[in-house]
Amino acid sequence: VCLLCEKPRMGKFDVVAYKQALAAARADMRQAVDSVNFFPIAVRLAWHDSGSYDVSNSSWPECGGANGSIRFAEELDHGANAGLIKAKNF
Repeated sequence: VCLLCEKPRMGKFDVVAYKQALAAARADMRQAVDSVNFFPIAVRLAWHDSGSYDVSNSSWPECGGANGSIRFAEELDHGANAGLIKAKNF
């Protein structure tokens, strides 16, 4: 079943059960994120990842920016990024 148009593809697919499972998973994720107050550190992680952008370098990904490079030790170990490993490992 195409999840966008809900037309059958190959075999049977229970769209209602799928949507219920998806809603339950979404609720579980929201509860987990809220239980540890993840949003502030997630915003900080994104901010620090994007803060490495170098306007004088036009070559990607060397120019930095929000490219996920903060997941590497070289960037995470920088003093300004102290504590962000917790967000990365969440």
